[in-house]
Amino acid sequence: MSRGIATPRPYMELLTVTAASVRAEDTVLENRNPDAVRVRRQRRDALGALGWRLRYSDPRSARQPERTFYGSYADAVRELADFERTATAATVAPTVRLKAITLQEWAIEWLRMRRWKHAPSGAFAGERRPHSTFAKERSIVEAYLLPGLGPQTKLRAITLRGLREWIGGLTLLDDRGVRGDQPMAPSSKTTVANVVKLFFRDATRELGLSPNPAAGLPTTWGTDTSDRRILVPNLGRVEELACALDEAWPLPGWAEGLYGPNGEGRGDIVRLLAFSGMRWEESAAMPSGLVHRADKLMTVRYTATESGGKRVWVDGTKTGAGERHIVIVPQLHDVIDRLDAVRARGLELEAERAGRRAVRGGRTPVAPPSGSWSLLVSGERGGFVSYGQWRKKLATAREASGVDLTAHELRHVAASILYAALGADWSTIKEQMGHKSAQETERIYVHVFRGDRARVARMLGAKIEELRQDGTESPSPHQW
Repeated sequence: MSRGIATPRPYMELLTVTAASVRAEDTVLENRNPDAVRVRRQRRDALGALGWRLRYSDPRSARQPERTFYGSYADAVRELADFERTATAATVAPTVRLKAITLQEWAIEWLRMRRWKHAPSGAFAGERRPHSTFAKERSIVEAYLLPGLGPQTKLRAITLRGLREWIGGLTLLDDRGVRGDQPMAPSSKTTVANVVKLFFRDATRELGLSPNPAAGLPTTWGTDTSDRRILVPNLGRVEELACALDEAWPLPGWAEGLYGPNGEGRGDIVRLLAFSGMRWEESAAMPSGLVHRADKLMTVRYTATESGGKRVWVDGTKTGAGERHIVIVPQLHDVIDRLDAVRARGLELEAERAGRRAVRGGRTPVAPPSGSWSLLVSGERGGFVSYGQWRKKLATAREASGVDLTAHELRHVAASILYAALGADWSTIKEQMGHKSAQETERIYVHVFRGDRARVARMLGAKIEELRQDGTESPSPHQW
């Protein structure tokens, strides 16, 4: 039931267009510059269907449920009527279902809903949630929530106190998948708690669960320094790890002649992360074309995540910081040239390789839209480097060298170098590291960099100079 008559409203967006691109249906808001006219325009989907916002007032819950629909106005009116009728029916007697539904039953229903960021509706085909996000939520529900709270426990029997005790006492799984005695890191508990909040928030909306037992869960679960250890980086040790990876993960046979003067190969991935500050998923998606040698900059625009063996290409970065430009330090010149030489050799051989694949019926490697050999760090057959292979080879190199640095800690090495050079210039460090705000950068790293800044700066300067003297001239010095 609703107050008054609910009608679809146009789903508007604000755009900046040229004067020549202004449409008859646009509402012009600002027209001072013919190359930058601000207009309000009704949104359309990929097929050109108009967007509508469907909303009605529900006096039972005092809420205004809302959803998006693409199609004609007449279709939107029918869709709104169906939406209101379905939602109203669901709120008539939610306690009937709520009395009997178990955690496992709600989990099946909830995960089915969570597959969609925007569910299909009418002419709108829907928009799926990123696979990595859905896979994380599903794994937390299946590995932690259901075993921890009991799959047959009634949903309405869960209490805030029970959730706090359960999350607070979470421990890690061992290699056999059995829960051990080692406490889970606070950051991991926070991740679990965030998914639990979504789980019960939707139960409140869909089933009428009241009160929401997860509404009062803490936002933090202790101080977590496990993944941000104090790293006053010994760059010699970083190089030892890189050399160990060169040994553990040789270049493919067709790139045999492309090793560096000291045998540098796949270890250049370690060097790239340590001196650029990129996240692994950013380095795995870095197109060679976004390396600007003349400006000594790399543009970070894309990410490539992998979850459950499925590669997800994202036009965007992990945080809300968006596209950013990373300064290329001199220690990276040779590294980038070597990585790009491997990529270029693979591209030269691709026509022959594709012919053999066609004869054998082999599969084409998963690659970004820009092409199989467009990435600076390319897989052995083109496309993306496998995250599983990278982790396995890095683990082998860590064991062989005794240098216990993860890919994420290599990123912190870069942050340490920035801090040593710039001090507490959080805004500049933020730009290189890709955080959303300078406050976030300070929150992450301020406890890491307490101490004698001058001593750290002297040590880092000496180590960088030592590494520079050990290298050779870039194979293409005119490009840098």
